[in-house]
Amino acid sequence: AASAEGMADPVWHSSRGVSSVRREGVLELHRRFFVEKRGMDGIDELIEARAKEGLKKDRAHMREHRAKLQTLEAEMEDKLKNALLHGSTSIWTDEEREKLRPRNSKEAQQKMSRVMKDLERSFREDKGAMTERVRCRPSLNVRSQDEMAGLFVHHPEAAKQLEQRIKDLASSYREEKAAMTARLESSKRNTSRWSEEKQAQMAEIRQHCMRLRQEQDAQQKSAIDAWQIHKKAMLEKVQELPSLSHRTAQEKRELREVRADPEETRARLLEQMRERERTAREQRTAMLQKIQQSPRRTFWTAEEKQLLEVRKQLDA
Repeated sequence: AASAEGMADPVWHSSRGVSSVRREGVLELHRRFFVEKRGMDGIDELIEARAKEGLKKDRAHMREHRAKLQTLEAEMEDKLKNALLHGSTSIWTDEEREKLRPRNSKEAQQKMSRVMKDLERSFREDKGAMTERVRCRPSLNVRSQDEMAGLFVHHPEAAKQLEQRIKDLASSYREEKAAMTARLESSKRNTSRWSEEKQAQMAEIRQHCMRLRQEQDAQQKSAIDAWQIHKKAMLEKVQELPSLSHRTAQEKRELREVRADPEETRARLLEQMRERERTAREQRTAMLQKIQQSPRRTFWTAEEKQLLEVRKQLDA
């Protein structure tokens, strides 16, 4: 609501697509500058007046927003302070909770499940009827079922004829391509807009670029080979170093076998979980004892606590 009130008023546009507010502003600037001959001083005065008006509206909106926030804060403080008197700190009132309670009951859930089953049953029936209607409609294909079955039968002679036709088409395409290439090569007409010297220069530059790329590829390959050799030498040197572990190879192998045993691992994990649960239970007990031994801290006054005691006795 606050954001809706803080929004600007709607602007209605004329038939020419320009807002009436903007048109009035342009006319006001024209009147001050040309008619009244006030120059830039009049425009500055208008801008300052508009700015003051905007600041005034902003201050009014800020005051309204601050008042609403203070009202909400006071209501929340009252609700938290008198929680037992009002019944709960929930945003729902008692009447709203009474209306919502039947929705979560078993009767409502059973009713909803019955409705869903009825909907599923009706959907199946409608789907079956629709499928049956589609099957009863005549076929839209111009061929009969015998013709359709004959189309999918494998005929060796037809397959051979089709394969031969594909080979003939491929050979004719190769011949036409070779003839077209020969005609292009035999043609002496130069279709390029570059001169022969320019073309030779471009070809030389292109060959130089290709040589540079080949040299770069060779350098990269040699660097990769050198790195692989260096890496292999380092790995061999590392493998030749003496073991830093105090266990022998046999002990390491036995340790890996013990760790790979699933039953032992499962038992160890269960024991760790029990130990953590026992530790958490002891910490919780110690924390509860510490809380019970500490002096009680409450935000209720003596009169409010007395009123609560009397209310409890009356309810009992």
